[in-house]
Amino acid sequence: MPALKLPPMSATIAAIDTALAARQRPRHQRRLSGSMIGKACERAIWYQFRWAYEPEMFSGQMLRLFETGHHREPRAFAELRAAGVKISDVDPETGDQWTFTEIGGHFVVKVDGRGAGFVEAPKTEHLVGVKTMNAKNFAQLQKHGIAVAKPDHMAQAQTEMLCSGIHRFFYYAVNKDTDELYAGADVRIHFDVAAATALMVKAERVLHAARPLPRISDDPQSHLCRFCKAHAVCHGTGFAPRNCRTCLNSTPEMGGEAAWRCVRDDSILSVADQERGCAFHLFIPELVPGEQVDADRNSETVTYRLPDGSAWVDGAGRAAA
Repeated sequence: MPALKLPPMSATIAAIDTALAARQRPRHQRRLSGSMIGKACERAIWYQFRWAYEPEMFSGQMLRLFETGHHREPRAFAELRAAGVKISDVDPETGDQWTFTEIGGHFVVKVDGRGAGFVEAPKTEHLVGVKTMNAKNFAQLQKHGIAVAKPDHMAQAQTEMLCSGIHRFFYYAVNKDTDELYAGADVRIHFDVAAATALMVKAERVLHAARPLPRISDDPQSHLCRFCKAHAVCHGTGFAPRNCRTCLNSTPEMGGEAAWRCVRDDSILSVADQERGCAFHLFIPELVPGEQVDADRNSETVTYRLPDGSAWVDGAGRAAA
């Protein structure tokens, strides 16, 4: 039996996806956050914080999926209000999402909502986190609970409670395939001061590390590493991009504004400065796929031996100009 000839994809549908993908403006994450600190690999967090790989570009389909998740939040708040919860998703002082910072402004949590009137504890104020997931992940959540199935979500909840000073968290999770809501006994998360403190210590370790922290695995084919966005730079098969955060001369400034300083010029770097970099950029050695063999302070160059045996001089182009 001959195969059925399927009609070509609609040109209009293709144009929708193309337009959505073209208008995205991916940017590096400026600060450490509750949503990233739960990663098991501290080196991966360091790479993300140090802008050691280009921010991810998404297809139009994925962008629509993200937008669907955002649209779920107002519906979740409406459902909570219908159940008698007095909830707010906006800080009246700023008109924006509730936001709290720590560690000199370099660590941030952005809270979906906060409210009181939950049936289990009507007088206790809770933070609220809204999560959507597919049926497979939802089944794991139901089977194992939040701490095991979604440790990154638990880490986010604990850091949000620590930073805000509100020590109860309501976990609103929905199966986006069936609209079922998670109703496990752990849906109300209690503040764990030891766990939250350990996460903040972890954040400080990442923040203050001038060089990459240890890998979670030295095997590039490990399941822990294969799909990491930093795989190439971490396992020595690619260069990091040039920007101030991948440069030897930059360091976080502990002034409360998440600032960065260039120690070469003794100047504060704006976000635009950091993204742009400058002619005097010198890579943090671990961000070069080679072995450092020499450095010249006078010419401000660093020489590396690459895997093919050739020499590469960081800063040579500037020195020759």
